[in-house]
Amino acid sequence: MFTIVLCDDDKNNLATLKDFIEAYLASKGILGRIYTFSDPLIFWADAQENIHRYDLFILDLEMPDLPGNVLVRKIKEVKSDAQIVLLTSHDEYALDAFELEVFRFIPKSQYKARLCRAVDTIYERKQNSRDRYYIHHSREGEEKIPHSSIVHISKDQKNSILKTVAQEEKSVRMSLADIHDALASDEFVFINRGIIVNLNHIQRVCRQPFDGVELSNGETFEISKARVKEIVQLLNANWSRET
Repeated sequence: MFTIVLCDDDKNNLATLKDFIEAYLASKGILGRIYTFSDPLIFWADAQENIHRYDLFILDLEMPDLPGNVLVRKIKEVKSDAQIVLLTSHDEYALDAFELEVFRFIPKSQYKARLCRAVDTIYERKQNSRDRYYIHHSREGEEKIPHSSIVHISKDQKNSILKTVAQEEKSVRMSLADIHDALASDEFVFINRGIIVNLNHIQRVCRQPFDGVELSNGETFEISKARVKEIVQLLNANWSRET
């Protein structure tokens, strides 16, 4: 899932931009989700909790209360690798945007072709890196966690907890569905509504006292009845590729 957030105080521009990007993603066969905000203050309130779900930020530079250049600095403080595009009606702000180290500065009069190229580039970067590691962001800093080291992911209220082969637990402020989208790998599957497991860490499928999986770290989790057949098929296919 390729996730984009749009923030523009002009609701007409916001709707037009959303429709344009949705149509472009569909034309390229890209599975995407677009979040929109017309109030930058509401956007920032949301972003402080959900900032790591977004692959691309597209912001209007000229907004009251919280201008795009201020938002960029705030975003970068929390997510230093954020990919940000600034849109503006005034070309004279280009130098300021360059100094902010955003991915692209695009005049609104030229947004169609240039924004498409920006989307292509960021999506390609995500695809090229998706099977290698997950970037874990926390107050202590940022850490690359190889997909192969993630055993399972569980739900803890509003957070998701990544359990690694080293028995470490990494808390992520995302829902299970969103972190599954962020991982963007067929290796990770829901075995029930509360657990995602890495297929490569399943040692065996248990039948008693319930249908479940035993993982490489010795933990056992139940498979929901609706998913047993699918999980067994996925596991057989995965084991076949290893032999």
